[in-house]
Amino acid sequence: GTYEGAKAYAEAHGKTYKYYQPANGGEATDNDRIAAMRQAIKNGAKIIVAPGFLQATAMATVAAESPEVKFIFIDGWALSDAKGNIVAIDDVGAGIGEIVLVAQGSAARIGCGHENAPVDAAIVGIVDNECGLECK
Repeated sequence: GTYEGAKAYAEAHGKTYKYYQPANGGEATDNDRIAAMRQAIKNGAKIIVAPGFLQATAMATVAAESPEVKFIFIDGWALSDAKGNIVAIDDVGAGIGEIVLVAQGSAARIGCGHENAPVDAAIVGIVDNECGLECK
């Protein structure tokens, strides 16, 4: 599962990890999930890994509040907010506020070299020069 994969990655790369169970377990609400993610960040989390479509609202809410934190949405879809911003895997090390190129669907997996990964949106490039681009 997701926890086992995150744990294996953390151990293999000398990273710390902690599981945050939302309040109410299997009956957790979006607010319970949001609270768990916020608590993880308050405790120093730099990466949040969350599985499944039930995490979508919490992921989008907390990601918008915490741009310094990386979010990995497993077995979900590309998330967007009211402004059209989406949550995407960052495979190129983009910084906050940079203009990036994003691939979606199977191109996201192929573009970042993870053909079998559950990824629906990936940052595949950083725009060095805005000349000729119109940004929303």
